[in-house]
Amino acid sequence: MALVHEDAFFGAYLADVIAANGATIVGVVALASEGTALLDHDPPPCVLVLSTGVRDHDAVARVAVARQVAMLVVQPARPRGGSSPHLAACPPVLTMPFAGFQVVDALLRLLASRGTDAVALRGSPLWNR
Repeated sequence: MALVHEDAFFGAYLADVIAANGATIVGVVALASEGTALLDHDPPPCVLVLSTGVRDHDAVARVAVARQVAMLVVQPARPRGGSSPHLAACPPVLTMPFAGFQVVDALLRLLASRGTDAVALRGSPLWNR
């Protein structure tokens, strides 16, 4: 699982909560270029948490869609203008304020919607890829 968030403190907080719920985090980064690099792993992470507060987040979303990586979008309380067609294809969006447990719940629902048993996810290779 990969996380791209412009706020290092909040990104680390989310990563800690997600990892405490059994996921393996392959990276927490703040730049779009670093996010696309995380998605270049083979196989790519099974899921990406992407903040729309990251400059050029659309580039990361484009790569995630191309690599068929499940994506949970988080956004500031006052999102930047302009919507991305790549993000439109990813309905799960959380708007600040939210807590880490809500992100974990949203991730489990997202993966379950892609045909994975949410209960079986904890500790599974899919969740940990």
